[in-house]
Amino acid sequence: MAIMIVLEDEPYRLITDGDEHYAVIEARDGLVYSLDSHDRHEAPDTSDGMAAVVGDDWCEQSVAMKRYQYMIQYEARYSQVLW
Repeated sequence: MAIMIVLEDEPYRLITDGDEHYAVIEARDGLVYSLDSHDRHEAPDTSDGMAAVVGDDWCEQSVAMKRYQYMIQYEARYSQVLW
């Protein structure tokens, strides 16, 4: 699966699998993370790693875009405090 980065505002990325599926992930220090707070998956920052952390949690572009916008607007500062 060839993952493409659609938008990036560190540390968040809006990605697509090129087949109308989208997701938002977090990328830091050579690793990518899912945004699921209960079971955050971690993988190397590669196309395969991005696909792995998303798993089955792909969604429509409009849903992913709303989540991406929320994360960069409200969660970026919180994320910086944690890291």
